[in-house]
Amino acid sequence: MLGNNILFKFSKSFYALFFTELWERFSYYGMHAILLFYIYFSVSDGGLGFSQSTAVSIVSIYGALLYLLGVLGGYVSDRFLGSYKSVLFGGILIMFGHISLSLFDGLNGLFLGLLLIVLGAGLLKPNIPKMVGELYEKQDHLRDSAFSMYYFGINLGSFIAPLLTGWFGLKYNFHYGFGLAAIGMFIGLITFCFINKGSFKDNSFKAPDRIKNNEFKSLYIKICLSILIFIFIFVLMSYFNYLNIDNIILLISLIIMILPIYLFYSILSSKKLTKKEYSATLYYIPLFITAVIFWEIEELSNVIFLMFANTNVELYWVPVSWIASINPLFIMLLTPIFVYLWLKLGNNQPSTSKKFFYSLIFAGISLLIISLPLLSEGLNVKISVIWLFLSYFLIVVAELLISPIGLSATYKLAPNLFKSRFMALWNISNSVGQAINSQIVKYFIGNEIVFFMVLGLIPIIFAVIFYVYIPKIDSAMN
Repeated sequence: MLGNNILFKFSKSFYALFFTELWERFSYYGMHAILLFYIYFSVSDGGLGFSQSTAVSIVSIYGALLYLLGVLGGYVSDRFLGSYKSVLFGGILIMFGHISLSLFDGLNGLFLGLLLIVLGAGLLKPNIPKMVGELYEKQDHLRDSAFSMYYFGINLGSFIAPLLTGWFGLKYNFHYGFGLAAIGMFIGLITFCFINKGSFKDNSFKAPDRIKNNEFKSLYIKICLSILIFIFIFVLMSYFNYLNIDNIILLISLIIMILPIYLFYSILSSKKLTKKEYSATLYYIPLFITAVIFWEIEELSNVIFLMFANTNVELYWVPVSWIASINPLFIMLLTPIFVYLWLKLGNNQPSTSKKFFYSLIFAGISLLIISLPLLSEGLNVKISVIWLFLSYFLIVVAELLISPIGLSATYKLAPNLFKSRFMALWNISNSVGQAINSQIVKYFIGNEIVFFMVLGLIPIIFAVIFYVYIPKIDSAMN
């Protein structure tokens, strides 16, 4: 009966978080589906008139910063605001970011909007799942079901958004699409604030590791020093006439790519590690690289495929932005199948490292598939949209093999004293993948066939190398 339905077993606090995240993803993917076209479409078509390569680089580095700032958002929540205020302030910043994009033309509106969204998402993204987890005791059987529902909400918002914002943005005006994304985030905030604060756990309103008065001086010095270093770098770039959008993106990309090297070095050089923890950290590095390669391809599909579809795919009457809904659609359709498969296989299912291996194979094939009709038909003939569906299907299979269990693998291999840094590394793997994209996408235009083939072969080649280390990684995890 309906009363026994699992949907009625979740609290109103859960549904507040569920719909807040759904509408946050609606605003993010709704804006993301038209952002690329807004940047490189001509001014007469309502765009900003940038080159396609610069536009793709901007979108990629924006995505990289969004995931990277989640690490900072977690720090701010733990030491200053607590989860509830972080989600609230983050949502407000995101909403004003979309408003900026919807109201202001030109570079000022673009960069102000993206900056506000990146800062807001950095606060909101790491804290909503934390609040979901805090609703349930450790042994509560509803916890796993709640996170499954939460993940479904993410993809439902991601699926709906491009259908609506894309229609208004491409058919009428880009600013209408951005405005619709702002409305989506506003609805999410209303949903979040509508629920009585008393229905959330007290932990959500407290900073668990609130900064102490004697720590402010050290933090202040670090912030000032970081600002001065960036000012010095920008002054130096200006002096040598290197201060332009492409070089700023390159600088940010290099910083993001160097960050995990520093984090791994800081952990491995610690004398607090046991021999087993040192070994486990070393064997996590291949998993991290695998994740970077996967996210680089997965996020590439969210950008390059849109631009490619606009010029090389037969879409008939369908707005090109609707292509962005294929990925979340397949995730919603395939997730129950994978859940059933792992339950059915039980202890006979592939190990975590083998799932990573298969993920790379599927990710590589997903790009090679696109090159097949191009090799036979050439770039002058538009290919069927079925090829994109097939490619997205393979990417989603790869994602379901690596994404749901990546955090678990990270937690298992993390040294006891460095678990927070390890969890941050998993999020940074996505950021590094997009930072790499911001540089390599420049070579896509005019080299589409070679681009898809080379990037399709790289994960497969790495998968063969990675396969050698699977027994040792499995041993370290056990």
